[in-house]
Amino acid sequence: MKRKWIPLLLAALLLLAACAKEPAKPEPPEDGQNPGVTEPDAPPEGEVEPLAYTELEDVFRMTEQDVEDVFGAPLNKAEEDGGVVIDYQDALAQFNDGALAILNVRSDAVPAPRGIKIGDSYESVLAKFPDDGDATLYEFEGDGDGDGSQREGKYRVLYGQYVHMSTYGVIEWVDTAKPVVCLADEDFALYLHFEDSKLISVNYQLAV
Repeated sequence: MKRKWIPLLLAALLLLAACAKEPAKPEPPEDGQNPGVTEPDAPPEGEVEPLAYTELEDVFRMTEQDVEDVFGAPLNKAEEDGGVVIDYQDALAQFNDGALAILNVRSDAVPAPRGIKIGDSYESVLAKFPDDGDATLYEFEGDGDGDGSQREGKYRVLYGQYVHMSTYGVIEWVDTAKPVVCLADEDFALYLHFEDSKLISVNYQLAV
């Protein structure tokens, strides 16, 4: 009878040895963790950054001659607001003490940042800048964007805090069919004007 247990004991020992050699299974990743990512702090795909002055500095470095070389001879030139305002075929420029302070462009003769072009759709332009998703509409009133006018309407914040000389992006509506996207920081403000959901002009302004 004792001999009948020997094969059973041998089989049990072999099974235990096989289990001991089986590699341990890897622990499943925690929620939100991707085991294939080697740089966990890499920015998510498609993330966009607020507009920076470095993207516009070539425009603000333009001299009066540079602007004339691009847009042709001035149509009108007048002294206003302590500077010189010059009207061209597709642009309006203001120089203060010889430095470009405002340039309102209605063509692609001066390349806009991030590949933006006149005629681009409202949605495609917005996609090039951050949007924190706050859909709250606020009321505002104040000066126009460099033309001396008074405006009142509504705005929505895209990113940042809508405070003078800070970094922010907002959409303004004075006329619901003509939204204006304003992107700014302590050095500049960029106004993108739309009509019928198409970009019609780009207005560069140094902060004052």
